[in-house]
Amino acid sequence: MKTQRSALAWILKTVWLSLGASLIATTAHAATHYQRLKSFGFPESGGKYPDAPVLQASDGVLYGMTSSGGASNFGTIFRVGSDGTSFSVLHSFSKDMLSHQLWAEGGLLEGSDGALYGATSAGGAFDSGTVFRVNKDGSGYEVLYNFGADIFDGYNPSGLVEGIDGTLYGTTLYGGTNGYGTVFAVKKDGSGYGVVHAFLDSGNDGAYPGGLMRAGDGVFYGTSSGGTNGAGMVFKLNSDGTLYGLLYNFNFSTNGIVGVGPGALVEGSDGALYGVGEGGTEGGGLC
Repeated sequence: MKTQRSALAWILKTVWLSLGASLIATTAHAATHYQRLKSFGFPESGGKYPDAPVLQASDGVLYGMTSSGGASNFGTIFRVGSDGTSFSVLHSFSKDMLSHQLWAEGGLLEGSDGALYGATSAGGAFDSGTVFRVNKDGSGYEVLYNFGADIFDGYNPSGLVEGIDGTLYGTTLYGGTNGYGTVFAVKKDGSGYGVVHAFLDSGNDGAYPGGLMRAGDGVFYGTSSGGTNGAGMVFKLNSDGTLYGLLYNFNFSTNGIVGVGPGALVEGSDGALYGVGEGGTEGGGLC
């Protein structure tokens, strides 16, 4: 999983450098649009290492998490205006609620009720991760679910998505019936936790999934390790666990253009799915 993050970081750095070179080549004026909104780590009470992506909520404000710093040095939930003003810490995680994010796609979710929801990959009552909620003003923080009481329920969760039914869905890296991770569901009040799919790591099923995304058709799509070729796969499933299916198997070398270790997915305006992975023609990653 760490190699996936390294490849993703390399790709993003390459895209950024290429974009910067293109902008400079076309017009110097475009470069003036760059603006630093916030430097983390000074002081550490504001948080350090904002590993997860930020969320721009319906109020136009940016919300995010850091994996270190804060009042107890275990990370924070923060908000900052899109112009860099009005930065504030909404919540500082304490020792028993670690905020370290193992997956870059594990950011915050704005629920249909206007609250913020997220997952921590460690900490909680059993040090195996949590699902939490907090209001946009920092009030009402609560842990909705503690992972680790039963390994068959999965543990070490990634980010969340909301289903059409208003339920929260996500993945766990480990645990489940077969020990290869799960897709889970839990209601916004913390009730009704259940495993939607337990990965098998055999045949057309994967293992150790990354984050989920919900497409315009209401179906969930995601990526995982494993698959027929052992190089990762793209899968889909309904919110009730039905119609689980393999969409694409990655290969270590198929005409030198597909890769291993697929990353998170996004849905394009054309309805297609896009993502990044390791490997590729030059061996340095692909998208």
